Amino acid sequence: MITYEIGKEYHKFSSGHFTIFPDGSRERLHGHNYQASATVVADADAVPDYRVLKDALLAECEALDEYVLIPSQAEGLGYRVEAGSCEVTFGGDRFVFPEGDVRVLPVENASVECLAEYILDGFARRLTEAGVVYRNVAVTISSGAGQQVRVDGGEHA
Repeated sequence: MITYEIGKEYHKFSSGHFTIFPDGSRERLHGHNYQASATVVADADAVPDYRVLKDALLAECEALDEYVLIPSQAEGLGYRVEAGSCEVTFGGDRFVFPEGDVRVLPVENASVECLAEYILDGFARRLTEAGVVYRNVAVTISSGAGQQVRVDGGEHA
């Protein structure tokens, strides 16, 4: 088995969001400079092209870079896209963003935990589409120094 650790300086994205708390309240709208890294475990006879691993993670980061992230599956959150704008409502608050500045994600929250799972899914899909054979994959997302979440994709055949 070989373990690949990918996490170049350019594996990053800056995004705006608010996290929804279990009690139904939310953080104020703010942003983070996120850093991403990934771990890929492969059999020694199935060595992937390192560039494919780096490019797959970079593509996931670039897809979120400089957008406001909206969690479409969040309880109590509503959104609609109309006439070039995205209107988001939550808990009596209303936000209107230019449609091109928003990424509506199929997640329950715009938290670092949900973002790590979302990126893991996309990263693993990209590896599979590129023909990479691996045993396991994990993604770590940091929202600042000393704050990171690692999500393990489990065994993959």
